[in-house]
Amino acid sequence: MDWIWENIVNDQQKRKPVLQGPQPVEQLLDHLPILIAYIDEDQRYLYVNQAYAAWYGKEKSYFIGQKIADILTPDVYANVQPNIQRVMTGETFSFENISYTSAGEERTVLATYVPYIDAHGEVHSFLGMVQDITARKRATAERERMLAAERAQRELAETFIEITNALNTIHEREEVLQTILVQLARVIPYDSASVMLISDDQFQIVTEKGFPPDYTDPGFPFAITKLPHIQEVLRERHPVIIQDTHTAPRWYANPEITYIRCWMGTPLIVRDRVIGLLNLDKKEPNFYTQRHAELSAAFANQAAIAIENARLYEQARRDARTKSMLLKEVNHRVGNNLTAILGLLLAERRHAHQSQRPAVEATLDRLIRRIEGLSEAHRMLSCAQWAPLYLSYLATKIIHLALNSRPTTQHIAVEVKASARMTIMPPQAMPLALIINELATNTIKYAMDERQQGKITLTIDAQREGDEEYIAMVYRDDGPGYPPGVLNANAYHIGLTLLQRLVRISLKGQLSLTNREGAVTTIRFPVGKQPPWTEEAEAEAEAGREENHQ
Repeated sequence: MDWIWENIVNDQQKRKPVLQGPQPVEQLLDHLPILIAYIDEDQRYLYVNQAYAAWYGKEKSYFIGQKIADILTPDVYANVQPNIQRVMTGETFSFENISYTSAGEERTVLATYVPYIDAHGEVHSFLGMVQDITARKRATAERERMLAAERAQRELAETFIEITNALNTIHEREEVLQTILVQLARVIPYDSASVMLISDDQFQIVTEKGFPPDYTDPGFPFAITKLPHIQEVLRERHPVIIQDTHTAPRWYANPEITYIRCWMGTPLIVRDRVIGLLNLDKKEPNFYTQRHAELSAAFANQAAIAIENARLYEQARRDARTKSMLLKEVNHRVGNNLTAILGLLLAERRHAHQSQRPAVEATLDRLIRRIEGLSEAHRMLSCAQWAPLYLSYLATKIIHLALNSRPTTQHIAVEVKASARMTIMPPQAMPLALIINELATNTIKYAMDERQQGKITLTIDAQREGDEEYIAMVYRDDGPGYPPGVLNANAYHIGLTLLQRLVRISLKGQLSLTNREGAVTTIRFPVGKQPPWTEEAEAEAEAGREENHQ
């Protein structure tokens, strides 16, 4: 294109068109899809290509000698003029601008200005190249809009997850209600808001936020029939928007809340039952949109679940308190009955006829020991809120309780070994207390005959067969062992008969008797089915176990 520049220099003074006839370069420039113009220092056109002329709906010759200010609209020229001054200083640069086609259509263009610098370093003209980038800008704007919408949707989803987690970790009703309004502000703007809960045909505001300082909270239930806009929410079961409360006839005009111009009510629904609604207020009319209604409905689902969970939690606590009171009463009555039975047996022993005293005392003593064992097991279960007990603790307590009946001159060492902290269910505790009491009583009566020193060893192990779990309990003393008649089942013994029945019927287990450096009693029974646990129940049971252990 050097010849073009030469013609520009040679014809500057003549103000003649640079291109006098079709030339190869001119034809090339006319085929380019960008607008090209040569402009001199007086801001007059020296050349334009076909695309430039077509943009304005004119012939190419129309522009030659015309000033830029006469072609461009005033607003477009106002943006171009500073850039002309800039390019005449010898700087090459690009900038975006607004332009208008011959049909008046607004377009976004990218203009590039290139100065013509002569041999003396002076600028007498410049080349302007303009490209229509409207489609590209629109595509970029649409892409940015979509990215922004996607980012906003992702942030909204993350916010809802955080809100759900926040509501799910709270159980107290008042805290749940306050948290609902705090979290709601993260999703939907409001000037004031409240939560209403409904019972029968009445509602009550249970929490509020943002109301004026002089607002008077009614604090008592209102009839739903007094508020038509509330009735509409309950009837439609979806968000209802009043765009301007000053013109809506169904709006209840309360003089204390005249600042509310736009209102949205959203039902709180649990298991297809409306339990209340969210009220959102704005001072601006026509503020809330369908998008706000969709967000409010999604939030209300989580809020309704949180409110219902808080109600169930409170109901469970009330039920637990009632159950605890009833259990204490039952425990107290059972304990009193066992004490009364012991009192009767002791009275019978004191008043037995002299000729019958030895036999009566022996019988009553065994009955007393058994009832004392039952009473101790009952006490332990009461302390543990009738939760599973550690078998080793129960066994230790019952053995030492039974040993209280031994002569003071005798000393019996007790060792209880458990391979694991095996627990037993409450129905298993009573028969086990009787069994262990019977074994310890037999040790005192038979193993310690004419002996002052003895030892009792009890081992507890867990066993498994397939899917079944068992407890194996081995009781042994260091006495002379079981007589042959007992081992062969030829001799009748009321205590052993009681043991066999308790193991077989009450524990659904097996009993075996052997002699190995003393009497050895092996009992094997299935582990009781454990109930579902809560952290609170486990804490109470553990406290009871520790109390029993002490």
